[in-house]
Amino acid sequence: MNTSVSSLKEDLRTLGAIDVIANRAIALTRQCTGYLTSDQEEEGKEGEEREVDVHFMKLFRQLKLLENILCMSKGNQSYLTMFDGSIFISEISKFLVLLGDYLISKDLSTRHTFIVTETLLGTLRVFLNITHDNALASYRVGEQEKIIDSICNFTFKLAQSVPVIQQFDILVLCLSLLINLLEESSTNVQHMCSVFIDVASTSSNPYGDMLATQALVKLFLTHYERGESASVEVPTPTKQVISHESPAKSPKVRKDLTSTFTSRMKSGIQPVPKKMKERKEEKMEEDKAEDKEQDEEEEEEEEEEEEEEGNISFDPLIFKREDFDSALSQAGKHMEDSIISSYSAVLVALLIQNDSLPCHKSSGSTRSGLDSVQRILKFLSAMD
Repeated sequence: MNTSVSSLKEDLRTLGAIDVIANRAIALTRQCTGYLTSDQEEEGKEGEEREVDVHFMKLFRQLKLLENILCMSKGNQSYLTMFDGSIFISEISKFLVLLGDYLISKDLSTRHTFIVTETLLGTLRVFLNITHDNALASYRVGEQEKIIDSICNFTFKLAQSVPVIQQFDILVLCLSLLINLLEESSTNVQHMCSVFIDVASTSSNPYGDMLATQALVKLFLTHYERGESASVEVPTPTKQVISHESPAKSPKVRKDLTSTFTSRMKSGIQPVPKKMKERKEEKMEEDKAEDKEQDEEEEEEEEEEEEEEGNISFDPLIFKREDFDSALSQAGKHMEDSIISSYSAVLVALLIQNDSLPCHKSSGSTRSGLDSVQRILKFLSAMD
């Protein structure tokens, strides 16, 4: 880390700035908690909802500050972990659990729920930074009531319902946070193995009615297979442009009209006889007439082709831009699938490492379960 940035973060701690920001975040958390637990919010009053959104946005900004202050700063991580008897972790954990319960029961397409979800993402980022390579913080966060259960529910329930723009963020943050918690604490590993996803399994959410460990393996396989089958193809518009481009005309075969008045002889250059000269001049006129007739036929064919195409003009620049956007979108999806499958595989590896992953029968046989584990191990080997 840059020395000046590191020293600035130390100054924020020594001068008491972290205390001010943490206390402000706790106060806003309690205000938002009061709204989430009150019966008045069920009325859905527009004016009150806007006022509450302001509190959530203020909390989000405080969390953003803490996220940056904690990033790659061991001193600040430890300080905030033990701040006022770990009250910060306790209050934020309760708020995070409450946020999950609130969002899972709501319509997530509204502006209000979008803001609340952004606040949840900000809370996850703070926990992710505070637990990074920090055993004490991982233990403190993991021991909070229902925190691991809630993170699993965010991964396998909430992420399947939020808008697409927020789905990847939730999955990556939750998986990363679970890695931090499990890597530093065997107690958290044991707890993770007992979490059950108590939601009905549907076509939109295939991770219900199973243990979190089973859902984790299924999540890996889903994104791993999707990433493997992804291929970037040339989009149709480009093919249309290519197919409608006028083919390069082959050079017309012309008769060699050189040596009209002379012919090369072994003995040298000699005058061409008058009759031969006249014949060659006639031949030249015939060739010119044939070429003119051929050009007229080609022009007529081109006009007919344009009429058949409906006189549609294709702009290569526009179609190339669309093709680029399409290829970029496919590459982005492939990258997201690769990241999610990678983090899922690391989590499974942490469970296997401690012999904590229970053996589950799938479709009445352990064959598919063994195949899944083999694919995960193969994937992890490729990552080395």
